[in-house]
Amino acid sequence: ADKPAEKVAVPAAPVAAAPSDWSSLEGLVGKYPVDSKLFEDSPIVPGLKALLGDRLETFKINTQTSGPLQKDGVLFVTGNKPHNGGSDQAYLMVDPATQAMEVGLWEAGKLSVFTTPGAKLVKPKDIQTMLANAS
Repeated sequence: ADKPAEKVAVPAAPVAAAPSDWSSLEGLVGKYPVDSKLFEDSPIVPGLKALLGDRLETFKINTQTSGPLQKDGVLFVTGNKPHNGGSDQAYLMVDPATQAMEVGLWEAGKLSVFTTPGAKLVKPKDIQTMLANAS
């Protein structure tokens, strides 16, 4: 018989590094990232920086022309670099409840996907369409 998985106590993170509350993101639905400062001044910024590292600036460029933050299961936004729709574009999916995110970043037509470890995010229809059109 299989033994149940051992539970390991994980020490609590120091208060200074406590994760921020992402529930405020719901209030940004319908707003454009450029207006809401989603990529500059929101609870997801530290996670975006950790996920993308030096590709964060490319992500910001590739979402300069974007739709508003939308909700379809997860919160998401899609965009592209001005005048480079098919080859330089990006999407972001965020689950405020689990603080998981996924970024799809096309550079010169090549897609790289960055995902929070262990995240299981279901892609909204708009992102499925974006992926299908890009392939």
